[in-house]
Amino acid sequence: MGKERTTSQFNVIQNCRNYDIPLWQCPQFLFIIMGLVMIGAIMLSSFIGTKYLMGPEIIVLATISITIFLFIIAFIIVQSFEKMAEANRMKTEFINIASHQLRTPLTNIKWGSDAIINENLNKDQADSLKIIQINIERMAKLISGLLMVSRIEQKRLTRNDELFSLEEMARQIIAESKFHSDGRKINVNFVANDNLPKIMGDPFQIKTVFENLLNNALKHSPENTTINVSLARKGKSALLEISDNGIGIPEEDHKYIFQKFFKAKNVMKTNTEGTGLGLFICKSIIKSMGGDINFKSAVGKGTTFWFTLPLINKK
Repeated sequence: MGKERTTSQFNVIQNCRNYDIPLWQCPQFLFIIMGLVMIGAIMLSSFIGTKYLMGPEIIVLATISITIFLFIIAFIIVQSFEKMAEANRMKTEFINIASHQLRTPLTNIKWGSDAIINENLNKDQADSLKIIQINIERMAKLISGLLMVSRIEQKRLTRNDELFSLEEMARQIIAESKFHSDGRKINVNFVANDNLPKIMGDPFQIKTVFENLLNNALKHSPENTTINVSLARKGKSALLEISDNGIGIPEEDHKYIFQKFFKAKNVMKTNTEGTGLGLFICKSIIKSMGGDINFKSAVGKGTTFWFTLPLINKK
C-alpha cells in the first residue's frame, strides 16, 4: 500500500487529473518545470562565474547557495498551489454532496405543499403556502444550478446528443414563457431564416441555455417593451440572438459576466433574485458543443446575447 502510494506520487498526469485542472496549472507539473528552470539557471551561473569572475571554490559555493535558495522558493510556491488545488477539489465535492442531500427533502416538502394546497384553506393559509412554494422553487433552482456547476467542473456533465430543430425549440420556449411575458406586458418577437438545418447536440442542455438567456431578458426589461429573438445561419453555424431594451450591463462588469456567482452592480440594486450561475453554465455548455457565446450591452439601452452552434457538431 505504501509502495503504491509512493509510486502514485510520481504519476504526474494522474495526479493532475485528480485535481481537475489543466496541466499548466497542476502543482506537480509546475514543480518539474521549475526544476528544469533551476538546472538551467545553475548551469548559466556556473558558466558565467567560470569565465568571468572567480575561483572554483567560490563558484561551487555560489552555485550551491543559489540552488538551495531556488529550491526553497519553488517548494513553497508548489505547496501553496497544491493546497489551493486540493481545497478547490474538496469544495466542488462538497457542493455536489450537499446539493444531492438537499434535493430529496426539498422534493418531499414540495409534494407535501402541493397536497395541502388542494385542501380547503382560508385566504391567509393559501397565501402563506404560496409563499412557501415560491421559496421552494427558488431553492430548487439554486440546487439544480449548483449540481450542474459541480458536474461541469468535475467534467461529469454527460451529453445525450441527437438531431433537433433549434427553431422548434425556440418557438416552444417562447410559448412556455408567454404567461411570464404577458404578465409584464412584454412582447417577444421571434424571426427565423427559412430552411435552417437541424442541430446535432444535447437538446436539454441547449434548452437550459436558451431559457436562461430569455429569462434574463424578461427579468431585466421594463414593461411595454419588446424582446427580439432571431435565428439565422452564419457560415457553418446557427446564430441565435436575444435582444432586450433593459437596464444593460455596466462596461466595467463586462469581463466578469460569465463568472460564477457574479451579478452586475446595477442588477444587485434592482433585483436580488437569481443565483449568478446561469451565464457560467450557458458558456460552459455552448463551449462544450463547439459553439461560441458573447454579448454587447450599454447601460440604459439594453443587451444582446448571442450564441452559435455548429450545424455539424464536433463531438
